[in-house]
Amino acid sequence: MATAIATPTLTEPIATSEAAPTHTATVVSTDTDPFGAQALEYVETLSVDLSPRTTASAGELAAAEFLQDRMAALGYEAELQDFEFDFLEQEGEFIQFVGSDEPAVSARMIRGSIVGTAEKRLVDIGPGGITDIPFEGLTGAIAFADRGVIPFETKARNAARAGAVAIIVANNFPDPISATFEQQFDFLSDSISGVDGDQIRARMTEGEVSVRLDDAP
Repeated sequence: MATAIATPTLTEPIATSEAAPTHTATVVSTDTDPFGAQALEYVETLSVDLSPRTTASAGELAAAEFLQDRMAALGYEAELQDFEFDFLEQEGEFIQFVGSDEPAVSARMIRGSIVGTAEKRLVDIGPGGITDIPFEGLTGAIAFADRGVIPFETKARNAARAGAVAIIVANNFPDPISATFEQQFDFLSDSISGVDGDQIRARMTEGEVSVRLDDAP
């Protein structure tokens, strides 16, 4: 028995005087989660207004209290719990000139760095940018940098990539400075006052200067 199969035929569209239909865009709100915007606001507050937050700092406490308050507002029971830990001394006479009986130079650990010791020659890297690094690199040296232009952590990372074992950053004002890395970076890093920085740089113009850094607890 034969089966008839219908074959479609193509015809030209019939011209009409009617205008082509227009399409109007409809804006649909995608903010279906009432907590989405609120969560974003919390993240921005923690990452911008309450950052950095180093251990046992006022910034860390402020962030903890912020989270406690927001958790309570959402109906949760939240409390801050105290605990003890060994707090490392972050300031002291950490820098000693090698082969000299001169008093040690006061320095401050840069928060987010590590404790340790190093005894090497100093190499001046100015602001500490990539183009400030000597062509021969910094292998086996302690980088000596000025504050400013780029973040402290960037100076330290540039020095480390060039082979330095540590970095000293001098303030661009006479007073000492408390510096903080944006993220933890395991690299021996100290900061000193502008006065001490000027004195060390003056010595470096007279010849090679080696120092011993000793931030160990």
